[in-house]
Amino acid sequence: MPTRAADRTIDIATRPDQALVYRLCGDRNPLHSDPEFCKTRRLSETDPARHVHLRHHLPWYLADLCDYDPSAFKQHAARFSSPVYPGETVTMELWKDGNVISFEAKVKARGVTVIKSGKTVLG
Repeated sequence: MPTRAADRTIDIATRPDQALVYRLCGDRNPLHSDPEFCKTRRLSETDPARHVHLRHHLPWYLADLCDYDPSAFKQHAARFSSPVYPGETVTMELWKDGNVISFEAKVKARGVTVIKSGKTVLG
């Protein structure tokens, strides 16, 4: 990650019912819709609720940096390091260096980084 201040910072508010929206798209993973499943797996000590798919949000925030041209994405990698719970606000920091976009995301309210070492290469 660059050591300078981010070139762009974006706050992404998730809806309290966000994880259930994925059911409408055919996602049947109980991790996103069943609090009892999450409780039995001890996936969260603080909130046994559903988890939000950041991978669905991420491309939209990166797309602005390449004029919404999907063919501009040549490589994309990120490490999802902590869950995001419905209703949380995610703060994404982005750095653009030539054709490389570096990014990380945090949930400031819990003091956790939810995406580490993100990197997108544009063509």
